Amino acid sequence: MATCTFADLPNDVLIMIITQLKTISDTTHDLSSCLKVNRRWRDATIPLLYGNIAFTRDNVSRFCDNLNVERYATCIRSITVKLEPGSVEAEIWYLARLLPQCTNLRSFSFCLRKEPRIAVPHLALVQLVEAKPLSCTNLELDTLGYDIRTGYDLQSKKDTPHLCTSLRAILPRMEHVRLRLRICAAVFSDDTRSVQLPKLKTLIVVCSCPYRQELPTCHITYLKPYYGIKFKLWPSIAASLTSLLATPLAVPADARVLALTDTNFAYNDLSLWPAYVLANFGAKKSDVIPFRHIWETGSTPESYVICLPHGTEMMGDPMDLEALAEGPLWCEVRGGARLPAAVLADARAERPSFAQGCIEAGTRHLKTSAEWRIENPEHLMSTWHNE
Repeated sequence: MATCTFADLPNDVLIMIITQLKTISDTTHDLSSCLKVNRRWRDATIPLLYGNIAFTRDNVSRFCDNLNVERYATCIRSITVKLEPGSVEAEIWYLARLLPQCTNLRSFSFCLRKEPRIAVPHLALVQLVEAKPLSCTNLELDTLGYDIRTGYDLQSKKDTPHLCTSLRAILPRMEHVRLRLRICAAVFSDDTRSVQLPKLKTLIVVCSCPYRQELPTCHITYLKPYYGIKFKLWPSIAASLTSLLATPLAVPADARVLALTDTNFAYNDLSLWPAYVLANFGAKKSDVIPFRHIWETGSTPESYVICLPHGTEMMGDPMDLEALAEGPLWCEVRGGARLPAAVLADARAERPSFAQGCIEAGTRHLKTSAEWRIENPEHLMSTWHNE
């Protein structure tokens, strides 16, 4: 029986082995070990190790300072930035310096995971948007609404750049877009006409926070309170997306153009449920998806129930349920990267994709309501009793 050593493995077999190793690993330690075998293994490993980078606040500056840009920057296909509360301007400065050198970048995701103590200034976000290379065709920006256009810049004695104008300039080359930040109708049109989005496949604008707060447009330059605000994001986005879809050839016929918000409700009236409203502007329909707070203790974080359009009841925290209401447009994979779901689907179907070796991460708290009720029999709400 013929045998072969690792040194004799064909390149395609070696790449399959290393890809499988990436698939089953939750960290990069195993891939880092592959770099040390020999030059051939290193060359096969580098695209998988550097292909989809996920940053937190702790490693942005360290990575940018130590990366051998000339050797590895062109290997990066996606960058995900998930930052915790605090000032993020320093991290954005590092990223804005790195992005133009990632000439093969395909996707960029910037997300705040919790409410920050300091709002993200639009000037910093403009730096990020304008630093993205032409190769980048997928974009996610999610500040949870904690971003502010500060208006007049005392140092330069000029108005700060308008983030919406910068976004409108790059949208024509975008394929998959998810936005949750303070913007206005200027993202999708200038004073005379709607933007043309010939490559668009999916677009969703989220107009509320996970904890039932309406977001304002960029005209509001203070953080809170949101309630009673004059310039609300939902009506502005709904009107501009309706106008966009009414413009001939503005978007491809099969593009999905969506917006998500949720309703206010009376906390003391258990007969009234809040709901997510998912508007599909191409299909000219909206899904109303009710949800309800059930319980909240330190040992029971899965405290919300959501009734999905196909009849399934799920339990989870607000972030998980909001993702269910949005639908599977963007997904988190093992290792922390966030990618368009369509890109992951291409990888699973073995079609060309920069997500090769990426596996979708599970949701830690998500359960069916039946599972949750069995585990928490003492935490049943009156609606379930009435059934």
